[in-house]
Amino acid sequence: MKSQAKSHSESIDYSALSVEQMVALLQEKDRQTAALTQQFQSLQQQLDWFKRQLFGQKSEKRNFEDNPYQTTIAELFKD
Repeated sequence: MKSQAKSHSESIDYSALSVEQMVALLQEKDRQTAALTQQFQSLQQQLDWFKRQLFGQKSEKRNFEDNPYQTTIAELFKD
């Protein structure tokens, strides 16, 4: 997406644009910036949630030790 925006802006001759065209271009850039900002904030919230799930304090602590009484997947399909 970054390369598309860069190549698009490089192909525009800004000196040839009218004031109205510049205003329209700036409005479109503002819309794109707002959409990307919203997407970034949403992804940041998801990342924060995943970090809390993985690293945060919980009432139920994870036990990563092997349980000798737990059946493995290989044992389930042993026939």
